[in-house]
Amino acid sequence: MTDPIPNVRSDGSSSAPPVKVTYWLGGLPLEGADDFERDLLQAYSEVTVKSAPGGLGGGLYTLFVDITSTITLASLVRLVLDGIAFDLIKLGAHNLILRPLLAAQRKLKERNRKHHEAGDLALIRIIFSDSIVTVDADSRVYQSIAESIGEVIRLLAQSYERLSLSSGQRPVEVYIPVIEDTGEDRRSRFRAVLEVDENMHVSDRVFFEFWGLSYSDGSRRVFDVNRQMLIDEHFLYRNEYWDRMSELWKQRGTT
Repeated sequence: MTDPIPNVRSDGSSSAPPVKVTYWLGGLPLEGADDFERDLLQAYSEVTVKSAPGGLGGGLYTLFVDITSTITLASLVRLVLDGIAFDLIKLGAHNLILRPLLAAQRKLKERNRKHHEAGDLALIRIIFSDSIVTVDADSRVYQSIAESIGEVIRLLAQSYERLSLSSGQRPVEVYIPVIEDTGEDRRSRFRAVLEVDENMHVSDRVFFEFWGLSYSDGSRRVFDVNRQMLIDEHFLYRNEYWDRMSELWKQRGTT
């Protein structure tokens, strides 16, 4: 099914960070969705809302959010290490990057509290000028992005210098989380958490365990957050895992 054309609105300001909000419409309406968009429009220069029918989240809404900023991840790291709270970091003199989004999301979730997952953040992707930080709970992850993003950014700042390769390359994407696959048919030692048929244990602190790192030369590594060390192992994104499993099933004649 073809997605409808997104509704893009802007206040004309070039100094505020654009935010792209995508949510899937299931069988239930999301109360306060218009207010959520208005709250974002007051804080950001561009808001894109795209809704498409789908059967995700038990028929409820979840939110997929992109935040695009002109600052570098390295600059954010310096600010956090200097003691500035993550949700007080600004782009320009007046525009907070994360606080308006998190405040609007809390209001949206509160207005839909009778439905457990309605208004939850399923994925947030912060697009810096030098890197992307993705926190993905669109799967069998039950840790809250909204409640964890501050700690994720603090850990990222503290760990940033350890994410570089020996060549000095810094990651162009930090993908959070990945887990270790110990299954007999594993296609890679580390991979993203699956949205269905996940048979590995996923802890309630999975955002703080392993991260997947991608570099501009195409190489990948895994960062062990607890041990503060790079692991010289490839990891698979979710779609890559399913592609490899499909190949295995075809070889076995099970599809």
